[in-house]
Amino acid sequence: MLRNVWRAVVASASVLVLFGASARADGPDARRDWNGLYLGLQAGSALIDADWKGPAAVFGVNTFTVHPDGWLFGGHVGYNFQIGPWVFGPELSYSHSTNLRDTVVGPVAALPTDSFDTKIRDLFTATARVGYAMNSWMAYARGGYANSEVTLSGLSGPPAAGVTFNSTERNGGWTIGAGAEVKLTRNVLLGFEYNFVRLENSFATKSGGTFPNIPIHMDLDTDMHTMTGRLSILLN
Repeated sequence: MLRNVWRAVVASASVLVLFGASARADGPDARRDWNGLYLGLQAGSALIDADWKGPAAVFGVNTFTVHPDGWLFGGHVGYNFQIGPWVFGPELSYSHSTNLRDTVVGPVAALPTDSFDTKIRDLFTATARVGYAMNSWMAYARGGYANSEVTLSGLSGPPAAGVTFNSTERNGGWTIGAGAEVKLTRNVLLGFEYNFVRLENSFATKSGGTFPNIPIHMDLDTDMHTMTGRLSILLN
């Protein structure tokens, strides 16, 4: 499935490149002009440390860390305003993932068969960018709001085997990062970006399985490091 996703990303990127190549020819100052609406695609990796707190005494778990590392792919749209070499403006970004997931078994030695699963489905950001342009190059910093859909689930082993839980919430937080872009043509931008994302949320649910309706509460603190390549079209 991941192979098919990458094929779709490559095909979409090819369309963007062809669109950019067909744009009007570069003028003498075209690559210095960063003003305007832009949109594009991004893909890359995410390295994640997620700290569970809970879920409940019945599971005998206090705090443990999981690492649902994997791949992200998605799109972005934003608008650049330029004053001299300074470029600034808002950006919205959404990335989806099929494999940001980690399952740990026996994080507490006394209960070696209890399993806990963490799955992060996506990453949405709403940020402001501030950059400094050097002709066809631009370096920038960005920061703002971040949000992900996270699912936590578990299954107990002996002595109270078969107790389950499952809870899905959107975790809110913040992000800060930096990147660089280069104009391949007047309209086609190629870039690389790093972001640090901090997410926090509480999960409340009830157990199922052999002992249903037990209140379960969990907190999840997530630190995410994303590194993505970007291909954008500047519509100016």
